[in-house]
Amino acid sequence: MSKYDEALKILIEEVDEANCEYGNIRPSALKSVRDIEELVKRATPMKPLGISITHEGRCANCPSCNKLVHEQTKDAYNRPLHVCHCGQLIDWSDK
Repeated sequence: MSKYDEALKILIEEVDEANCEYGNIRPSALKSVRDIEELVKRATPMKPLGISITHEGRCANCPSCNKLVHEQTKDAYNRPLHVCHCGQLIDWSDK
């Protein structure tokens, strides 16, 4: 479990406890927790779906948004980019 997963778990527990004690948590606070939960999920590398080999290298679908991603995509400094446009980290390792 990453430090972000642990922090999110503690935050969710605290919000749940406060909700039980006081009976009412503002909807904006609950939305913020869900937003953070989504960020933590996207920051955790996930395996791409349906990897295939093309003349451009390996490609597959993003596990979060299902859009096509290419392993060979590069950033502005010509470094491999392991992130889908939706923000999901992609784990291209063979493990």
